[in-house]
Amino acid sequence: MTTDCSSRIARTPFLRIALVSLAFVAAASAGDEETPSPDALFKSQRWEAAAAAYDDETRARPDDQTAWFRLGYALHALGRYADAVGAHERAATLVGPAVGTAAYNAACAHALLDHPDRAAEWLGTSAAAGSTSATMVDTDADFDGVRDHPAFVAARNALAEQTIYRSLRSPAPPGDRDQFDFWLGDWDTQNFARNGAGPWTPAGGLECRIFEVLGGHALVEWSRGTRPGGPSHGFSIRTFDTAKQEWIVLLLWPSQDNPQFSVLTGRFRHGRGEIVSGLLNAAATGQTRFTFSDASPTGYLWDSATTSDGGNTWRSTLLFEGTRRAADAPPLTTGPSTSNAHCSGEVFRQLDFRLGRWTGTQRTRRESGATGVTGVTGASLSDHTWVESPVTMHAASYMDGSALVEEWVVGAGDKRRASYVIQAFEPGRGAWVRYELDDDSPHFRRFTGAADADGITYFGTPGPGSSGAPGTLVLGRARDGVMTSHREVDGRRLWERELRAAP
Repeated sequence: MTTDCSSRIARTPFLRIALVSLAFVAAASAGDEETPSPDALFKSQRWEAAAAAYDDETRARPDDQTAWFRLGYALHALGRYADAVGAHERAATLVGPAVGTAAYNAACAHALLDHPDRAAEWLGTSAAAGSTSATMVDTDADFDGVRDHPAFVAARNALAEQTIYRSLRSPAPPGDRDQFDFWLGDWDTQNFARNGAGPWTPAGGLECRIFEVLGGHALVEWSRGTRPGGPSHGFSIRTFDTAKQEWIVLLLWPSQDNPQFSVLTGRFRHGRGEIVSGLLNAAATGQTRFTFSDASPTGYLWDSATTSDGGNTWRSTLLFEGTRRAADAPPLTTGPSTSNAHCSGEVFRQLDFRLGRWTGTQRTRRESGATGVTGVTGASLSDHTWVESPVTMHAASYMDGSALVEEWVVGAGDKRRASYVIQAFEPGRGAWVRYELDDDSPHFRRFTGAADADGITYFGTPGPGSSGAPGTLVLGRARDGVMTSHREVDGRRLWERELRAAP
């Protein structure tokens, strides 16, 4: 059983917060500061006062699911699990969006109270509502004290056999990669922002499409919408590192004429996916945390918070309330660019010669006596032969000219390998930055380079959450209808490609 859960939750709550409209939160925050509303107390994590306020709310409105949910959450955050469990259970029996989430929290409370049978029962209720997964349960320390109990083992195994939102998925490799399954599909968001401790105010909205690439190895997000001051564009790609049991997320949300990549890592806990920039330590400053919570088939909540004290305290600055788009909604506009309005300078067009669909041949260096294709490191580059494979590449501009995406397939049949590539010119660096992800690795390869009249030469450069691939990558312009490229390590080529524009 977790012994420090009460202090941990009180410091940084990990239980899942119900997805409710934030419009009334903005109004409440702007109210009388001398008498904070229950919602304002909850948002500021003043758990003692929030628990007392929501106790009054549930007496006045006994069928209000949100009031019961937040009463249970506040009591749980205080470590009063015996009191919290009744509120969790009540919230799970009322009509509203938090049934599965409240049931999961009830299971956590029963586990912390050493009630394995009741924990198993409520875990089953949460699973039936589509609000949990075996991965979530396996990584939640609240269940450590009951994991070996027969009833709980049976509930967990039954959960593992279920398929959650599998109709949205393509076949994927084995592994703990289902935690973001709830996000697959098309969404609209209503956004709210605040400065400092001020009130929450509307901040535009987004339309988002999330889908799998590389056979389910990674998830891609494209978002487009509005924010105060102008249009908003966003991209992310995330993959799961099974060795470290963490997500690696590459982001690109460009401001006008200023793309800039960032890499974050994180984990799911208590139903919340927490993705953080950099590593938390006592000296860390200026970090950002993105949190996903309250996932259901029709909605989710996303929160952006910052810290300046190494993660001891966080301040939320931006909230997205996501709603799944209706089947008859207008088509999304998150696809390839139809203009270059967001990044219109000539420097952003230097790689446009790669746009379109290309096919050709890759010649890969194979060492003598080797049974497979040579990797990037750890192989002798002396005696070798060359192995030819078919290759295709499709390149398109996204986010109104902010980035260039390439999708590669090399080989055929069981030797087929795929890669997903995104690159953008970062004015702050004065260079192009390229990230590559293969279908057999959770780690990005990062390159930086400069374009010239012949094309672009990239150099492997390490960065957060990614490796600096050794050597150089040279991408040539098309000459006489043929576009060439090659990869070198220590002056010796690992592979070379010749591509022609596809009909």
